[in-house]
Amino acid sequence: MMILDIDPKVDYAFKRVYGREENRDVLASILEAVLEGTPFGSITDLEILNPFNERNTADDKLSIVDVRARQKSGEVFNVEMQLLPNKALPQRLLYYWAVSHAGQLVKGNAYSELKPTIVICFTDFVEFPEDSNCHSRFRVMNQQSRVFCHDLEIHLLELPKFQADEKAVATPLDQWLFFLREAQNLDFDHRPSCLTLPTIHKAIEELQMINLNEADHELYQDRLKASRDERFRRNDTLAEGAMIGRIQLLESLLGREETPFEQLDQKRWIELKQLEADLKAELASRS
Repeated sequence: MMILDIDPKVDYAFKRVYGREENRDVLASILEAVLEGTPFGSITDLEILNPFNERNTADDKLSIVDVRARQKSGEVFNVEMQLLPNKALPQRLLYYWAVSHAGQLVKGNAYSELKPTIVICFTDFVEFPEDSNCHSRFRVMNQQSRVFCHDLEIHLLELPKFQADEKAVATPLDQWLFFLREAQNLDFDHRPSCLTLPTIHKAIEELQMINLNEADHELYQDRLKASRDERFRRNDTLAEGAMIGRIQLLESLLGREETPFEQLDQKRWIELKQLEADLKAELASRS
């Protein structure tokens, strides 16, 4: 048994799988899977605009990695994986759509020459908990569902919502989502029968190449560690913010003026914990 143990959601692996010139067919395959049923579901003659580069990847900003591509007919695609929540994700996706779309227009060109720009974002977290669908397609349209302009499409794929097991995988998109979710646990020599797309097998082999090359594996491990450190840092920040909120609530219940957040934020974790315990004890003594 040879478990891959390489997570394709980690920025280094994701960009390597979908952003290498040699893997344009892999990128085209996942694009077609996501865009099936839309006017953009057939991908031909794809050009990667920001090819994968190992040297640049090592120092890239964490948690957001994108692959930009354009096909011969002019449509522009921006594909990204986001590991960590972003408070303004919709606004950020719209902004990058706007930048990418406007970037097509060079001086002297007419607006009519603009081609559609499609943003595809995979997230390793749930952005819209009120919606059970893992794939959301956003366009600009009126109350009667008349599309204002076909140039804007944003597809959001929330991986934690994809719950299909091996037996339930059916469509090409199912296969790609299953790959992104399970690849690190797959046995390289005994792959699930549900993964029938040749491009997915090519993607699996690309992940295996990271294992076989010491320098590549070291780069991947560095990026994996950095992503875990950032996730832990954010969790600690959220936990500290919640504790400060509880302290301010206790102060309010005790009839005191709330200590400003900025002042509490300067305290060490152990000091905040002791302050919360003291306030709880004082409130209990008044009951």
